[in-house]
Amino acid sequence: MANIRSVKGMVGLVTGGASGLGRATVERLISQGASAVILDLPSSDGHKLAASLGERCAFAPTDVTSESDVKSAVDLAREKYGKVDLAVNCAGIAVAVKTYNFKKDLPHSLEDFTRVITVNIAGTFNVIRLAVGEMGKNEPDADGHRGCIINTASVAAFDGQVGQAAYSASKGGIVGNDSSHCPGPCTNGDSCCHHCPRSVLHAPACRITRESSELPGKAGALSLTSGRSSRVCTPCHCDSRKPHD
Repeated sequence: MANIRSVKGMVGLVTGGASGLGRATVERLISQGASAVILDLPSSDGHKLAASLGERCAFAPTDVTSESDVKSAVDLAREKYGKVDLAVNCAGIAVAVKTYNFKKDLPHSLEDFTRVITVNIAGTFNVIRLAVGEMGKNEPDADGHRGCIINTASVAAFDGQVGQAAYSASKGGIVGNDSSHCPGPCTNGDSCCHHCPRSVLHAPACRITRESSELPGKAGALSLTSGRSSRVCTPCHCDSRKPHD
């Protein structure tokens, strides 16, 4: 699984799977022959999306910070599809607030900061720890791997902007957290990595390609399109650990 050639037949959990990067991931998995369980809030379009993608897609109403919700989602994947091979963490929130607003004589809300940290870091870790237990039951593949976890960090982890104190801290936490899960060859056969998107664009009126002069970030950014929206991400630290030989 260190070098996945095909996801056909695999089963993946995707948090934030009802929209944005998560939805694009779900659609790609299904199109490539995998099965996917969408983990998203009950108020999301997860149920509608799952129904539109057919029998190989299911929806699990989930708050990623809830242990019982995530356990139920893992149970659903096992009961419906027999296993869990992949977990892709795309769920996340953000606030845009200065650390201190001198015009209003108002500091950044600690409650807002804590909420972003809780969802983005604790929520991601909650899914990791519960998904790993299920992946550990799989038979190892030719590379000795039993599963793969991909977490969504951000270029903001390394290059935060004004107003991104909470978001940057949360994404930096994801980057730092990943290396602790698999600092060397994994004895249980699970690998963990993160990707750092530069930006996410929703452009209903246009289709942005690699050749587009409007593409943000470095040349060669990866463009993932789904429906009428274009989602663009520039790879940063693609893997938090050295691959197995």
